[in-house]
Amino acid sequence: MDHLAPPDPTASTVLGTQEKGDLEARLGNLTEEKEQLQETLKAAHTERDQLSVTLETTRDRLEASYNLSKEEVGRLRTRYNDSREDLKELQAKFNRLKTENDRSKQEFRQLQGNFSSLGTEKDQLQTQHRQLSDAKTQLQSSYSSLEKRFTSLLTEKDQLQSNFAALNREKQTLKSNLDSLSKEKGQLQSNYQNLQTQSDQSKRELQQLQEIVCENGWKKFDFSCYYVSTTTKSWKQSREFCTSRGGDLLIVNSGEEQAFVNTLLKTDQNAWMGLSDTVTEGNWTWVDGTRATTTYWQPGQPNSYGGNQDCGELLHDLSGAGQWNDDACTAEQTWVCEK
Repeated sequence: MDHLAPPDPTASTVLGTQEKGDLEARLGNLTEEKEQLQETLKAAHTERDQLSVTLETTRDRLEASYNLSKEEVGRLRTRYNDSREDLKELQAKFNRLKTENDRSKQEFRQLQGNFSSLGTEKDQLQTQHRQLSDAKTQLQSSYSSLEKRFTSLLTEKDQLQSNFAALNREKQTLKSNLDSLSKEKGQLQSNYQNLQTQSDQSKRELQQLQEIVCENGWKKFDFSCYYVSTTTKSWKQSREFCTSRGGDLLIVNSGEEQAFVNTLLKTDQNAWMGLSDTVTEGNWTWVDGTRATTTYWQPGQPNSYGGNQDCGELLHDLSGAGQWNDDACTAEQTWVCEK
């Protein structure tokens, strides 16, 4: 009868140690991802607070502008009413002067009639000649005074007409200003509603971005996820791999992003990114069609060595944020995806 060999305790200990090491490594990775998610949440809260402050400031400014507009309209309406009252007083004064002038003319005509009658009685009224001469002189003086007064009334009439025209123009200007203020008020209300709508949309988008969790093997930075390959492919094949995973080759939008991606690469590692000048030589564009404006080329690059280096690659840099180089698109090397 055969006897079974007892289990080797040394082998069990080795397996247990390996499993413990694997679990500790996974725990370390989970802890790192947790800290990154906490940093992202903190940044999102800060941006939300900034949006709230901006919205509150804009609302206060709009309310202040609206109150100033209401006060200005009230002052303009008061000036308009005062001008109407002044016009009524001037019209009444003009009517009184006109009545007095008509009365003076009537008296003057009566005196002229009396003077004619006295002319026919000249021979009989020799004794009253001096009195009549005095009366004549007085009448002539009165006539001159009336004539001057009439001229003055005509001048006042012209001035009143000019003032009336000026008041009418001012009335039209005030009406135009009132219409403009009403339109401006409507525009401010519309702008406020647009800002409110944009703020709500930004909050919803921020909430959606905060909920993004990268897949296993992808690293999160800001609102994107990044993947560094462990195999090598050409630039075109690398891009096909990225698009099949719902992303595309890396697009660098800031120095912070450039520095982050540099930390994902190993020492002396080169990796494809989504930059090329295959359409127009020297016109380096990203895979989304935008032109590269901020660049991190190595000194003397890009040089299109041999005339066929049309694709951009990342070069790991221990002391900096990494640099760029151009290379032949058919060369096979690792790549960086972003989504």
